Amino acid sequence: KENNWQQMVVLPYRDGLSLLPLYLQQLVMESLGKQAAGADSLNGGERHGITVFGNKGTTDQHSYIQQLMEGPANSFVNFIEVRKDKRSAREDLGSGDCLRASLYGVRQALIKRNRPSLTITLENLEALSLGALIALYERAVGYYASLVGVNAYDQPGVEEGKRQASAILGLQKRLIDFLALNKNKPYSVEQLATLLKLKGEEEHLWNILENIVLNHPQSFTRHERGENLLVSSYSCRNLFGGSE
Repeated sequence: KENNWQQMVVLPYRDGLSLLPLYLQQLVMESLGKQAAGADSLNGGERHGITVFGNKGTTDQHSYIQQLMEGPANSFVNFIEVRKDKRSAREDLGSGDCLRASLYGVRQALIKRNRPSLTITLENLEALSLGALIALYERAVGYYASLVGVNAYDQPGVEEGKRQASAILGLQKRLIDFLALNKNKPYSVEQLATLLKLKGEEEHLWNILENIVLNHPQSFTRHERGENLLVSSYSCRNLFGGSE
């Protein structure tokens, strides 16, 4: 939606801050990408979240600037500048001057297009100022979460992904155990789904079997691979290179 600021772009203008956008991506998206507290996940409920991306300016800003200038008005930019340069300039204009000029120029162009931004200025990049910068964002996230009614300190979506990953590993173990127990006998994906009572998991079974065959060709074989992938058949010759 117009004027619905759902994307935060982070552009630090210093090599030493090049990883900051990745850190803020996890901080903001993991903390705020949730439903409001007490919302029924099945029946809906107000959802919140801010998509974070960015990289170092000026070398990487060209990946974003055109869309930020003239694309959908759904982003706000965080400029981060450092006043003290890494080394004293030997000329009237040093690299630090050019970096800051680029920042101010892009910011001014955004202002002319009524695109929002904020600028955080550090006098020097050192442990104290970097820690203060991180603390500022962490507190802003906690405060925002309290305003919109989400818990910034849990990660139910991440945990669900981990549970599903564990379930896939369980499927793989069941497949390997079954094929090893029935050595040299080919089974199609559909047969395996039926025998192992895994109807509805055929795609997962096929992917697991393809990975096993590719990575352990000395032990597992694919016998058919027709247009219908579910009729592909697989067998175990010897478990992970063991004796016949």
